[in-house]
Amino acid sequence: MPFDFDERLDDSRQLNEGVGERNRRSRIGLVITGAIGGSLVALYAVAAPFVAPALRKVCLPFVPATTAQVQNVLQVLRRRSGTLVDIGSGDGRIVSTLWSIKTV
Repeated sequence: MPFDFDERLDDSRQLNEGVGERNRRSRIGLVITGAIGGSLVALYAVAAPFVAPALRKVCLPFVPATTAQVQNVLQVLRRRSGTLVDIGSGDGRIVSTLWSIKTV
């Protein structure tokens, strides 16, 4: 059985082409996996602060601001000028009190 170098060379070229195609597929797979993984991490980072309070065993009660606390805030705000921006984390007592003072 004679040894055919040309046949061996063709086989090695086909083998190298197959390896190159697999490497390309592997890179695409890694990119897709990285994109999906990164998206899931970003989604978790955005959603965690909103979901975490619901998972507490002991829920924190809502305690509204007292009249004295509202008056202290108003006293500090009287020294300032500009626009008031409320982040909306309470029941709106400070904003409603300011509105009633401004409209009177």
